[in-house]
Amino acid sequence: IMEIADKHDLIVIEDCAHAHGSEYKGRRCGSLGHLSAFSFQQGKVMTCGEGGIVLTSDDELAEKAYSFMHIGRIPGRPFYEFHRVASNLRMTEWQGAVLLCQLERLDEQVERREQNTRYLAEGLKEIPGVEPLVDFDMWGEGKFCTRWSFYYWNFRYKQEEFDGIPRDRFIEALRAEGVPIGIGAHGEPIYHNPLFQKMNFGRTGCPIKCPLYGREIDYSKIYCPEAERIYREEALSIPHAAFLGEKEDMDLILDAIRKVRDNVDELHE
Repeated sequence: IMEIADKHDLIVIEDCAHAHGSEYKGRRCGSLGHLSAFSFQQGKVMTCGEGGIVLTSDDELAEKAYSFMHIGRIPGRPFYEFHRVASNLRMTEWQGAVLLCQLERLDEQVERREQNTRYLAEGLKEIPGVEPLVDFDMWGEGKFCTRWSFYYWNFRYKQEEFDGIPRDRFIEALRAEGVPIGIGAHGEPIYHNPLFQKMNFGRTGCPIKCPLYGREIDYSKIYCPEAERIYREEALSIPHAAFLGEKEDMDLILDAIRKVRDNVDELHE
């Protein structure tokens, strides 16, 4: 990607919202492109309630990002001098202090989540019907992904292995056992959103329904059967906080899944 960008004089911005502490071929996510952005919203691996950070090693881009965050001001210029149309996106010092404390233990927490998810994945091999959507052979030292922060750990539910019990009923049963499981931080397939169904793109339609594109797209006619099936029947997910516990906590999750499977007849009632 960077080679293509350099060839065509393009800027690469990394979306690292979920990637705190992750690595690609030994390089930290956020250090690969010209700019990167991490989210600190309340559900993220590092959080201060709301906010984020933009990283770059380019002084010119850093000044532009700073100015856009700081109502158009730039460093070293008079306080009431504005250089561009911008907004107030400044994070408070208190939020920064909260994040600095979390940064100190980020590596330790990423390692713990990896240990616990590997342990849980091994246990799930003995329980048909719940498949992790992660191949642990794909990352580690010398692999494609050398480190992953485990924002959400996703699974595929196989209804036929649980005597035809629907996915949502399975989720209810596990939640009753105290397992923080759901379908992940995602809603329906994105084309169902009113933004696309009602074409709420403003006067010009840009950027999604832009006349400069040259052809019309009707998102109301889009239907992706695989995405629909996975969302409505198969998707399962456990958030990152659940993997900061001990191995005993992973055993409790495995025990709960076994219990649901062993008592699946009761779920038909």
